[in-house]
Amino acid sequence: MSFSESMTACRGNLQEQGEELFSFALCLNFQNYLASRGLTWKDLLHESLAAVQRGLFLLPDNRISGSTVLCYFCGLRNFRDLSYQYRQNIPPAELSVAVTSRPNCYWGRNCRTQVKAHHAMKFNHICEQTRFKN
Repeated sequence: MSFSESMTACRGNLQEQGEELFSFALCLNFQNYLASRGLTWKDLLHESLAAVQRGLFLLPDNRISGSTVLCYFCGLRNFRDLSYQYRQNIPPAELSVAVTSRPNCYWGRNCRTQVKAHHAMKFNHICEQTRFKN
């Protein structure tokens, strides 16, 4: 995908994307997990892109590769998807009891309320939506 195609794909209401682009990537527990292993967000990105190249992680748009130039908002959207897959692949034994003991949110990864700290700390969002799914 060329840069101009990437920019065309970005059209739409960027405000709608708003906080949900950041909801998972800024999760404090995930950030603490990375820090406890001496990893940064940049390390996460490099490891995730390597996993894409090995076929372990998938990007939502199959026209995008690890070397595709993206605009800021498309880059964030793809980083969010890669972060989710990275977190999904962390063995439960490496996570704290506070994280593993949370019940799943009915809305899972599609939850709009997970940007609110109280809700995010109360429910697991590393799961698929189970309520009102078409």
